[in-house]
Amino acid sequence: MSRRLVLTLGLLPIVAAGLLVDSPPPAYSALSVVTAIPVSAHPERVVLNPVTHRLYVTHEDEDLLTVIDTKSKTVLLATTICEDAWQVAVNTVTNKIYVGCRDQDVVAVVDGVTNAIALIPTIDNPNSVAVDEATNRYFVAEGGFGAQVRAYDGSTNSAICTVSLAVGPDPLVDDSLAVNPNNGRVFVTLQGNGHWYSMLDGSNCGILANKLPLPCDRPWFPVYNPADNRFYGTRFLQSTVLVADGTIGTPIACPGLGAGGGYGTAINVPAQVLYASMTNPARLYRVDLSGYPAGFTSPEFYTAGYELRGTAVDHNLCETFTAGYDVAQILVLRDDPSQTDNDAPGGAFGGTPAWIAPAIC
Repeated sequence: MSRRLVLTLGLLPIVAAGLLVDSPPPAYSALSVVTAIPVSAHPERVVLNPVTHRLYVTHEDEDLLTVIDTKSKTVLLATTICEDAWQVAVNTVTNKIYVGCRDQDVVAVVDGVTNAIALIPTIDNPNSVAVDEATNRYFVAEGGFGAQVRAYDGSTNSAICTVSLAVGPDPLVDDSLAVNPNNGRVFVTLQGNGHWYSMLDGSNCGILANKLPLPCDRPWFPVYNPADNRFYGTRFLQSTVLVADGTIGTPIACPGLGAGGGYGTAINVPAQVLYASMTNPARLYRVDLSGYPAGFTSPEFYTAGYELRGTAVDHNLCETFTAGYDVAQILVLRDDPSQTDNDAPGGAFGGTPAWIAPAIC
């Protein structure tokens, strides 16, 4: 019995020679379990600086920020940062980390070299933070019903402009933000008695599109993919991904992943692979974007024996780091098509492996 492995490099398919294997064949997988890093209780949101190989973790209903060395897989620092530290973002150019502190109405700005913390007053209940590395600006979304977004100068931490996206009598809440650094535009998702999106000009907070309907519920903390000029975001507690245009935010599609409820999204840009963390069941999906939308048809996934929350990818190490919420650990998976399945205790692989060129990972 033979099995062909199809590798993709960019958009060009590369078909390897047929491999003769005994029946049944081994269970090849592009993902393999590396380790689990113990952290404090309830790890929630994560962000990674691939330049410094530092992972930053916030913890639900805690005031903590955990810093992990992704090369050595060790915790470097666990420190009290602010009240109810929530969404976290990083500027890899300036090595500054930004944390929204919902119960304190501040943004904690962390120096990635010294770990010094500055608390910057901001709008009510800062629910989401996003960074534009091209302009050294960061944006904060209000988690209250004012639906405000505020822009800051990353050099001075001074506010540049503020805009309210509230329209009509219905209360609105800004769910999350994502920035397109190629045009400085900010994609905002909102919820109220429905689910909408807006698009802002990050240079002056000008509204380019406001409160337009989303076809498939709201995505949580979408990310921008410069390779195809699209935003991707897992739907909150749904098993689909919103795909939206990166120029004006128009929804393109809502492909399904199978099962689970969305919590986190990350993209390995050089490899063009999307990772989506889910709950109920707790899965980390791996989707090959180079053949969009076919990659969503039967993606590979890893099912953990515990709830998964935020996820991040270090494309230099070809590893993903996903918060194991109820077991207080960070699950580390390696993306390597030479691996065979190595199901860890309490976890198992499934789906169809989406192969990528070993030269990329």
